[in-house]
Amino acid sequence: MRFLQILFWVILLVLIIIFSANNWTPITISIWGGLLVDTKLPVLVVGSFLIGFLPLYFWHRVTKWRLNRKFNKVQNAPRNPPLNINDVPKPSGGISPLEPKTPLESE
Repeated sequence: MRFLQILFWVILLVLIIIFSANNWTPITISIWGGLLVDTKLPVLVVGSFLIGFLPLYFWHRVTKWRLNRKFNKVQNAPRNPPLNINDVPKPSGGISPLEPKTPLESE
C-alpha cells in the first residue's frame, strides 16, 4: 500500500513538472479594488490545488487520529470489569432487592 502512495505522488509530481515546463507563461490576475497581480500559470494552478486540498487533508487526518484514539481506548478496556455492588442501578419502580427489608415486609 505504501508503494502505491509513493507511486501516486511521484506521478503527480512528474505531471506538475511537465505542465509547468509547457505552460510557463505570465498571466495577470485582477484582484479586489483594481489590484493586478502578475504571476506564472503553474504557480496559480498549484496554489489553487493546495488551497483546496490542504484544509480537507488536515480535516481527514484529525478525524482519523480522533477515531483511532477512540478505537484504541475501547480496544484496551478490560473485557469484564469487576462489578461493584454500588454501581448496580436501582429499579425505578419499587424497592430494590439489594436494600434491607423493612419490618412490615419481613412478615
